[in-house]
Amino acid sequence: MSHDPGRDRRLYELFNAALDLGAQARGALLESLHREDPQLAAQLQGMLDTDAIGEMQHERTSDLHSALRQSLQSGPPTDLPSRLGAYRIEGKLGEGGMGVVYLGRREGLVDAPAVALKLIAERLRSGAAKERFLSEQRSLARLDHPGVCRFIDADTLADGRPLVVMEAVKGQPIDAWLTASKPSLRALLELLLELLAAVSHAHERLIVHRDIKASNVLVTDGGRVKLLDFGIAKLMDEAESTQATATSDRFMTPGIAAPEYWSRGEVTVATDVYALGALMYRLLSGRDPLRFEGMGPTAIERQLLFVEPDPLSAAVSPEFRSQINRDLEAIVHKCLRKSPADRYGSADALAADLRRLLDGFPVLARPSGALYRAHLFGKRHRGGLAASIMALALLAGWAISLRASLNEAERQRETAVAERNRATLVSDILQQSILQADPARRSMEFVGAREIMTAAAQRIAPLETSDPSTFADLALSISSIELEYIRNTEALELARRGLDALSGVARPEQANKLRLVAAIAAARERRLDEAEALISDYLATGAPADMALNLATSRILLGRTRYQEAFEASLAGLSHPEADDPQNHLANELRRQHAQTLLRMGRRSEALDALGAMLEWQRKSLPEAHAWVLETRMDRLPLLARDSSSSVIETERDELIASMKLLFGDPSPQVAFVHARAGEALAQLGDHAGTAMAMREASRRLRDIRGPTDDTYLRLQLNLGLALLQIGSAESLAEARQVLEAAERTQSERMGPQSAFALHFRTLLARVLARQGRGEEAVALLSGPEEAAWEVAVASSANRRARAATLRELLESSALGCRPGHASIDPRCAQLQQRLERLQQTPGI
Repeated sequence: MSHDPGRDRRLYELFNAALDLGAQARGALLESLHREDPQLAAQLQGMLDTDAIGEMQHERTSDLHSALRQSLQSGPPTDLPSRLGAYRIEGKLGEGGMGVVYLGRREGLVDAPAVALKLIAERLRSGAAKERFLSEQRSLARLDHPGVCRFIDADTLADGRPLVVMEAVKGQPIDAWLTASKPSLRALLELLLELLAAVSHAHERLIVHRDIKASNVLVTDGGRVKLLDFGIAKLMDEAESTQATATSDRFMTPGIAAPEYWSRGEVTVATDVYALGALMYRLLSGRDPLRFEGMGPTAIERQLLFVEPDPLSAAVSPEFRSQINRDLEAIVHKCLRKSPADRYGSADALAADLRRLLDGFPVLARPSGALYRAHLFGKRHRGGLAASIMALALLAGWAISLRASLNEAERQRETAVAERNRATLVSDILQQSILQADPARRSMEFVGAREIMTAAAQRIAPLETSDPSTFADLALSISSIELEYIRNTEALELARRGLDALSGVARPEQANKLRLVAAIAAARERRLDEAEALISDYLATGAPADMALNLATSRILLGRTRYQEAFEASLAGLSHPEADDPQNHLANELRRQHAQTLLRMGRRSEALDALGAMLEWQRKSLPEAHAWVLETRMDRLPLLARDSSSSVIETERDELIASMKLLFGDPSPQVAFVHARAGEALAQLGDHAGTAMAMREASRRLRDIRGPTDDTYLRLQLNLGLALLQIGSAESLAEARQVLEAAERTQSERMGPQSAFALHFRTLLARVLARQGRGEEAVALLSGPEEAAWEVAVASSANRRARAATLRELLESSALGCRPGHASIDPRCAQLQQRLERLQQTPGI
């Protein structure tokens, strides 16, 4: 929804008029306005309620975040708890109106790093506040950027208090660092570019910080930026520092709060852009853009909505006065525009303009005429331009050169505008997608990635024909996120559409990136022919092998049961430099793929060692509660069974389920996958009843989320049927028959009766029928007109081995009366015997 400054102005005029009215007249005004414009009336009522609350607010308490400023310099602790949850307490970092921050280390880990443990105050112990807090953490845990103070863990203590575990950062707030270090303007702007990269990282993951201010931006002892408290400040701001003012159900700092907070507008990335402008203004001038000392809420609101800040050039600190130019001033003031639509569309767009400023190019924040562009061109090429002018003047050709310079500047500006437009478009699409996914504006609740990505894919659809190149860029961005969230079908479809959009556009590099996204998604879904065709198209362009190509190739080969080749492809992928980065999701997937290949090759102990090494590699830079760490622990669960008991497996399962629920919510596929992995582990221990119970639970959860035709759900049904078969009781066999018949019917309708999966369901179902004494039905099930041809053609040697075992069991079954090897064997038994012999001659049997 676009922001309407005219509507805001009318709202403010009505607000001022209502303040001067008595209660009865004010009620009449609201009633009249409600008939005319119910939404405007509701906004006005909210502002009047806020004003009534705000005038009574006098208590001001210290900010919890100030505790981090004390870093590790606190004195000897007094009255410290010995531990909080799984963490040993070593000291108190600070205490504020919101709670206490302790220094601690996780028990049970060798060389565990120090962490900051925030114990929330008593007044945030309500059920709604805790649920909202935990919902935020599911989103925050996906932030992994060197410029972000990392969220590590979240827990609820036995007494009900929420606990937040964050990276312990040793540093000082950026304004204190500025005073102590006295950097040049260029050094300060370079540091701000680091901050913008961190903010952009969050925005790309659909997280708005909402509280960017000097106290939340630390400069470490190594001179790097760390941004604190993504999203947590929103939940913790029940009490703020010296200029805190109440509004609705949240508290905010007017010095950095965008006008839309007061006008009840949407909080978007533009809100963070305003705060970034306010931070730059403060660092360059020593004060906030607007001043509120001694003002009540009404006066503060008037300032925020309609009073412009003093020009930066008039407020700038003495140390920067000679370095501030009109371009930097324009950039800062563009961030501080009252209307979100007039600000930069994203943190990336702001960073691009700052970079243009540093490089001497025209900035987008400032209208540019020919003289302005020529002046900047001259500054960039001062020496060469002076010599050129002298020479060309002698030749009377100076006008031509000047025109060429202006043309170059114009081309640079056009490129910059295109970059700005694309960044703004991406920002707008993400903002509108969040709103579309959250029509009720549940501003403090987590909106799932599934809803947001679906909305984003819908919103870019019009570009498919009107601007295919931009559509392809956005399709790549969104499908890559879909891939990271294991939404394979959606990633494949969107990447395919991006490729189709580029069919008439010469952008081979972008097309190849889309091909690899599509190939990985197709391989994950076991659409192996499609994945192979995409890889073939990629290789036909002459593009070099990279990690994504090796990952897709290894997945395809593993699906073809060509294990040695799959192993070699995964090894080749691990040789790429980017495979060493634990924060690269493809590097993580490739290492899991490598371990899975080892397992399929029968090298179980090596697979377990590979996953153990992967955990150590991940823990070097990822928190224990990170999704990828949890997924590795989950994958390792079945391999631990050989040296563990059922109780050990169940304990690890319960810990993983609790962590997955915290991170992804419940219901979620990840919780279902933990149940499935635990079932596999229990199967290794021979606990078939426990396996069946785990597979039932995993199947139920995944069906509720993805439906009965999902590929992974059907595989869980296969595993459930196998566990029930192993139990062998009449009740278990009856349930197995019901499960497998339904799954086989679904798979045959989806992919055809000749598909490997459908064949495997019939193989297992025939075995169940044989165990029930229904040998004739089992033979009939496996005697379709093309069944014998299909069973030898299936690619998976595991499927062929299972079919051979079932045929052997039928031949040995008393229900059929076959006597393998005897000359008197009847024709039906002879046919089964011939099929068994043909299967035994195929590779891998």
